[in-house]
Amino acid sequence: MVFIQIELIQLGETIGVHTKQKNYIGFLVPTLKRAAILRKYANYQSHSPLFAFSSKSINWKSRRITGLEYVNGRWNRRSFPFPKVIYNCCYGDKRALLKRFEKTIGPQKCFNALSRFSKWAIYQILADSPLQSYLPKSHTYDSNQLITFLEEYRTAFLKPNYGSKGQGILRVECSLTGTYTLAEQTWDPSFVTSDPSALITLLENKMGTKKYLIQKEIRMKKINDRSVDFRVMVQKNGQGNWAITGELVRFANRQSYLSNLFTRSDSLQNVLAGLYQQWPQKAATLIHEIHKVCLGVAERLDQHYGHIAELGIDITIDHSDQIWLIEVNSRPSKMIFKVLDHFAFSITRINVCSISSAVSFSSELFRIPSKAVGLGKPMRT
Repeated sequence: MVFIQIELIQLGETIGVHTKQKNYIGFLVPTLKRAAILRKYANYQSHSPLFAFSSKSINWKSRRITGLEYVNGRWNRRSFPFPKVIYNCCYGDKRALLKRFEKTIGPQKCFNALSRFSKWAIYQILADSPLQSYLPKSHTYDSNQLITFLEEYRTAFLKPNYGSKGQGILRVECSLTGTYTLAEQTWDPSFVTSDPSALITLLENKMGTKKYLIQKEIRMKKINDRSVDFRVMVQKNGQGNWAITGELVRFANRQSYLSNLFTRSDSLQNVLAGLYQQWPQKAATLIHEIHKVCLGVAERLDQHYGHIAELGIDITIDHSDQIWLIEVNSRPSKMIFKVLDHFAFSITRINVCSISSAVSFSSELFRIPSKAVGLGKPMRT
């Protein structure tokens, strides 16, 4: 699907007006200062040229948009016709805006109307499906609910409902003797008490006004004393069907329970082959099931939210080899896959054949010639 990595830049612009109609692909960005995404696609504009625009630059009456294009190393500010395809790069809910666009450019031509997921909403959607058995028990935060969780499961994670990159995740534990501990990023507790009310007061001060989710802790399988999870990239292929286009294993720092902040990674096939050297069929079965779960998640969310282009899905397995779905990312980073050796990553162009045609997709493999990352500076995903 579309390979996205946005960065902030200062734009040097020229002014101009297009007179020739083209099959443009428009990238909806928060502001035109976030248009740097186009530089990453400069070599993929032969079939459908690209431009970036914000919601404030739309003239609905004339059906023109003031936007930015990046051509031959130069930024040009121009007046564009409405694009034939729109890819939303903004956080938040843009369904109303994109539905208005679809009344003009046609249905099924606007991608990722909702580019930031509510963890609780995702849990509810998937819990009402055959994927329910892969979900760790979860609930919206409530102090009484948390104490109940701890009494039943002994440990729980508190996660911001709209958090990303592992930020704000807290780990809470209650021992059999009634001692409560709080840990932040590392396994070492930052707070210990036998008074549950003291724990609740501290937690709620840390959470502030943000909505949080309580999630049962999964005892992840460890390799060399490091917790591991799997990031699986799913994207729509040339036929508009969901496909697995990337997967890797993230090794958490030994001192941390967060795999988002990882210091080493490897391919899923390599890791599972190593774990199950004596049972190769077990590794193959797990990979097949992981793929089945991830494709099922994509299809379910696509049905619920509408035209989604890509997802990054975090999966883990426990000590009993049970597969668990940890999180779904609406705007996953693709840069983490560059650490893999000989990894062929699918970058898909959206190719619009004509005004009246439905959106079709053409894809090509882009080989990233870099090595698997070893221990070093932590990366957040």
